[in-house]
Amino acid sequence: MDLSFLTSPYIHSAGPGFYQLLAPYMILHRALPAAQKIPSLVLTVPGFSHRYPLPRRQSRSSGQPKPFNQHLFHQHDYFEIMFVLSGEVIRRVEKKIYRCGPGQCHILNCGIRHWDDFSENSEVVFLMLPEEFLRRLLEHDIQHTANGSCHSYFGTVCRLMEHSRQHPYFPAKEYAVYAPSGSAAAVELLDGILEEICQLFDQMIEETRSQKPGYLFLIEGLTARFFSMLENTGLYHASLVRLTSSKEELLVNKISHIFEACHGNIGREELALLMDYNSDYLNRVVKRQTGLSLMSYAQLFCLKEAERLLLESSKSIAEIVSDLGFSNRSYFYRVFEKKYGMTPKEYRKFHNIYF
Repeated sequence: MDLSFLTSPYIHSAGPGFYQLLAPYMILHRALPAAQKIPSLVLTVPGFSHRYPLPRRQSRSSGQPKPFNQHLFHQHDYFEIMFVLSGEVIRRVEKKIYRCGPGQCHILNCGIRHWDDFSENSEVVFLMLPEEFLRRLLEHDIQHTANGSCHSYFGTVCRLMEHSRQHPYFPAKEYAVYAPSGSAAAVELLDGILEEICQLFDQMIEETRSQKPGYLFLIEGLTARFFSMLENTGLYHASLVRLTSSKEELLVNKISHIFEACHGNIGREELALLMDYNSDYLNRVVKRQTGLSLMSYAQLFCLKEAERLLLESSKSIAEIVSDLGFSNRSYFYRVFEKKYGMTPKEYRKFHNIYF
């Protein structure tokens, strides 16, 4: 699914086919209203909801997926949960192709390339969740037993989260696949389960749109309910799929770790010396993998630290600019606003509404 039409302050394109989520979370609903007979995409973030009509297109020939199209093939810095309510979605995850029917669900980790092709009658919900949202949810929803022990019902999601951070240089490229079990009992219950999940998503969208007091707690609770249904072994078969990273991807992961440690405040030649690679070669590899030059990629980590300081500290913007090594305050404002679509002051105010 091409998200390029979605603009700040909700989602940002950090490079060709690479998206960053700027809202606390986001819900996308590909709906087919019975009255209009026109597919639409409903975007919902806290306090805001908007419907985008989707143009009709010709049917897929021979039932085959569309030819590979680079602008549709994308990745992002958040977890994407896709659930099919009706129709069919043909999804390509890296080199693997899935035909996803009603009741099927994927949870994609950060940094996994994929694209989706929808049948005309498909209804699909996407939950876009930052890593901190899932971590907070898993920490809060611990089940206590009579003997004093505790555990989590979200085994597959927990393993996905754990594996994603197992090694700082080489995070696992892994995603979860949930498919209805196919047993007679599950098949009989599927229609009822789909209706229940549809109602759950409707409630999520309404709570997010209306933003009434306590809505964030309700969203966490509804997400937990959704996960508990997926983890019901009588209804679903869950599996984790691990992908093999290329040498270039592993190299970019190592560069990312270095940039994260120094908040992107390192020169090309210093990085090349540290990694024992030619700086031009490193620049070409990063460009191929991210669409950004080496220094533009480093700047993302600098801005990420600026974002953290804006949200988690009481430092003034002038202090943050100084801490990050910017000698020109106007330049910092310019690159920050280019990425986030708002000034640092506006960004701090915008997120303080939600947290």
